Amino acid sequence: MRREASVWSIGAVIAMLVGSCGSSWAAQFPNSLWIGTDNTGSLKALNTDRSGTLLRNVGPLQVTGFGIDLNANVIYFGTSIGGITAWDLPTVSPIGTSWSAGGTEGMTFDGQFLWHAGALGPVASPNINKINPVTHASVVGFTVPFQALGIAWDGSGFWIAEFSFNGLVQRFDATGNPTGESFHTNFGSTNGGVAHDPTDNSLYIGTVNKVFHYTTTGILLGSFIIPGSDGRFVDGLEFEGTPGGVPAGRVPARAPGIPLTVTTSGDDVTLQWGASCLATDGDYEIYEGTLGSYFSLSPKLCTTAGLLAATVTPDPGDRYFLVGPSNGASEGSYGVASSGAERPQGISACFARLIASCP
Repeated sequence: MRREASVWSIGAVIAMLVGSCGSSWAAQFPNSLWIGTDNTGSLKALNTDRSGTLLRNVGPLQVTGFGIDLNANVIYFGTSIGGITAWDLPTVSPIGTSWSAGGTEGMTFDGQFLWHAGALGPVASPNINKINPVTHASVVGFTVPFQALGIAWDGSGFWIAEFSFNGLVQRFDATGNPTGESFHTNFGSTNGGVAHDPTDNSLYIGTVNKVFHYTTTGILLGSFIIPGSDGRFVDGLEFEGTPGGVPAGRVPARAPGIPLTVTTSGDDVTLQWGASCLATDGDYEIYEGTLGSYFSLSPKLCTTAGLLAATVTPDPGDRYFLVGPSNGASEGSYGVASSGAERPQGISACFARLIASCP
C-alpha cells in the first residue's frame, strides 16, 4: 500500500455521510412509536403516533425490545428469553427464523448493531449486549452501574433506564462511558423502555400502562395512556423515524476549517478532521475505497463515538478514505467533484443520505 500524501487526495476525501443499504424505504408510519408487551405473550405489540393514537398492531406475542433498520425495512423483535426475530417493517411479517442472543430487556439499533439490555438468569443485570444482526454473533458490549432495562440510541450514544421506581436515565457514549448527562424520572412508577426522537432530541419512557415524554435534561413534556388501557408494563419502546431522518451537514474540506489529515504508523492509518458545520451531527463515519475505482467505497467505521480522530488498518492495495459526520439517522455529503456535483454513494453505507445546507 502506498502512503504518499497525494494518495489520500485530502481535499477530495473529506465528506459527510448518509447512505442507504440498497433498499427503498417504505415504512408506513414515520415518526411513530413501537410499544412492547414485556414478558406477556397474550398482548399485541402496538405501533402508535407520538400522542398514543393506535396506528397498527401485531401479535399477540411477547416482545421486550425493538431495533429498527429503516434502510433495510426491517424491525427486530427481542424477547425476555434472548430470542430475536427479524420482521418486514412495512407489512410486519416475520423474515426467516428467530435466533438466540444476549439480552432480555429493551433493545435498539445503531445503524450497524443491535444492543440488547439484560441477561438470562440474574434478576438484576447491568449487561448491554452487542449483537451482529447478520452473523448473529453476540457479546457483552459494556456494563452499566445499575439494573438496565430500557435503551435507546441517539445517534452517537445510548440513553439507558434503570429498572427502578423513579429510576435513573443516564447517557453513555458508544463505547459505554458515562457522558455526564442523566436525570431521574418523576412519574411515581418504575422505569420501562426508552425511545429517542431525533426530530427534537427528546425521550419517551415507558412504565405501567403509560408512556411519558421528557427532554434529555429531565423536563416532563407530556404523557399518554396505552391504547386499550390494558395495564401492560412497557418493556420495549422504540422510535420509528423517517427515511434519512434529520439532515446532516459537512465536515471542512479546506481552510479556514480543519481538513482531513493522515499519519501512518506501521500498517495503521490515523485520520483527523474538523467538526461538522451542524451542531446536531454528533458522530462521524469512515469509508474506504480502492484508488482508481472511486465508487467502490464501503463502510470502515459507522461510528467514531463522536471523536474527531480514528485509527484504522487499511485493506490491502492502494486505498483512499472518506470521513464525515452523521446524526444517527442520516449521513450528509461525501464532498463534491470538480464539477460541483455531490459524489455518489457506494454499494453500501451506514445510513440513508440526507444533506443539509451548512449555516
